[in-house]
Amino acid sequence: MHAGTAPDQGIIVIGIGETETVSCDKLAEAGPMPAEKGVPRIGLIYQTHSPNSPSIDAAILKFDLASKTWSLDEPSTIIVENLNVNLTLAAMRAALKSAP
Repeated sequence: MHAGTAPDQGIIVIGIGETETVSCDKLAEAGPMPAEKGVPRIGLIYQTHSPNSPSIDAAILKFDLASKTWSLDEPSTIIVENLNVNLTLAAMRAALKSAP
């Protein structure tokens, strides 16, 4: 710390990568998404907020058939997070069906 400066302060966040947020208020919607190459996926829409404003965030989870675990499908999450529409499960499904 230098004279006249405040100490560094950490911010506690939840999530990882594209799902990182300061606070998650509630899960608003959850439902199946189109499978990719036979891999099941689930879409999640949740309400979050920062000190400045509320927001809606999305995540796509994919199922690993070998380990039988769910994990973040970050490329698909980025696709749905960048939609310029009201975030709904239907809009997420449509975006994933038309994605390359």
